[in-house]
Amino acid sequence: MIKSKTTSITATVATAVAVAAVVALEPAQAQAESCQPETTTAAKQKAREFIEQGFAHQQELQFEEAAAAYSQALRHWDHPEIRLALSSVLFNTSKLLDAYEHASRAVRCAHALENDAERQRAVALLQRLRLQLGEIVVYAPDSDMTILFNGVPWFDGSQAREQRKVVYPGPYVIAARQPGYVSVSESLDIGRNQRAVIAPRLVSEADATTVTRRWDPWIPWTVVGSSAAVAVAGTILRVSAASRFSNFDTQWDDRCTETVGDFGCDQRLHSDLIGQLDRARWESRISAGALITSGITMLVGITMLQLNRPRMSSSGKTGDATPTIVPLVTSSSTGAAMRGQF
Repeated sequence: MIKSKTTSITATVATAVAVAAVVALEPAQAQAESCQPETTTAAKQKAREFIEQGFAHQQELQFEEAAAAYSQALRHWDHPEIRLALSSVLFNTSKLLDAYEHASRAVRCAHALENDAERQRAVALLQRLRLQLGEIVVYAPDSDMTILFNGVPWFDGSQAREQRKVVYPGPYVIAARQPGYVSVSESLDIGRNQRAVIAPRLVSEADATTVTRRWDPWIPWTVVGSSAAVAVAGTILRVSAASRFSNFDTQWDDRCTETVGDFGCDQRLHSDLIGQLDRARWESRISAGALITSGITMLVGITMLQLNRPRMSSSGKTGDATPTIVPLVTSSSTGAAMRGQF
């Protein structure tokens, strides 16, 4: 029971949610001590002054000023009724996450509230806040597993196997990583009064990693081998053409050393030599084309060999590879996080 010397303060807000007063409770119960750190009389008196200021601002619907005054009172005296009062005005300033934190603390310490009506108001306020917010529940089954919230480390399995976070409605990314395992991530779109439960299942790198190539190994080697074969054929034709040119020059010079007018060097009289010359020219053209083709094919084959080197690829689920920009909104800041795989 609250002693007769205890003073209670009640306030009325526009939403009909009551604001509890600061009371001087006897520190007799151990449970109350866990919710109310030991506070000096002077600190309590200072807190009452801020309570009065906050109450006055609240009656004038000056919720920002009231929140500041109640926050100052809470610094001097951590009492669930002050938290309930602060939660009420924060609710009216749309700082729902901060309001939820103070309301949930007030409910956890409801035994220290003045009466059943105050406890009921605390529970009712907490329920209203839950309808406006979402919740994310994540399990970390292993002690060396780390959970990330929007790219920022949240907790690991050595701290707790389960963590809950109340959030504003909107998109979020939850990721899990663990040494020796393939990291996973999941995108969430949390709505009002919605809860998402995530239990990451990671796959070991040994099970998830495979060696891949762009093509079968024989394909680039076939290209290289073909270019070498074409080069050999072109070289043979080149040598043959050079030999035919040399034979033609020698025989032509022998037959045309004695010239009787133009008759001795008339091409029509040396059709065998002209045929040999045409064959040499044909082989020369073919060999030139073959060597050029061989060079180009060799470059292609070498490039394919480089591109076909073994690559380590993961077959584990790592989430969507499409880059995603996730807005980060809190009661005190805004920003964005980008996730993706490259």
